[in-house]
Amino acid sequence: MLYVISSFNNASNINLELNGIRTKYVSSCRYLGVIIDNELQWSAHIDYIYCHLLKYVGIFYKLRNKLPKRVPKNIYFASVHPYILYGVEIYANTSRTHIDRLLKINNTLLRILQYQTKRCHVIDLYNNDTLLCH
Repeated sequence: MLYVISSFNNASNINLELNGIRTKYVSSCRYLGVIIDNELQWSAHIDYIYCHLLKYVGIFYKLRNKLPKRVPKNIYFASVHPYILYGVEIYANTSRTHIDRLLKINNTLLRILQYQTKRCHVIDLYNNDTLLCH
């Protein structure tokens, strides 16, 4: 039988017991590949995705002139695109300041793959049919 006993004096001091075992307080946890923080601001999950995508900037710079154009595109859709899309319904509802980092790193990756400069308009990156039609 499952017994839950909880008592707290204020929101920062919560004691929770499940079957007589006291649970440990953590600031974030990973559940089904999404990092949930204690304030539901999704900053830990966004930081995790950002760090994963950051390593592809150098990889794409090195690969884009050595391989056919379709190969870096395939790497993007196999390694970058799924990280951005998985759980986007949850973490995209955070504040603009948190999600802005992911938008910028994705725009950088798209500029590299499309041989565009930093002055290229963002709307042109997403309207380019040669990259986004996979």
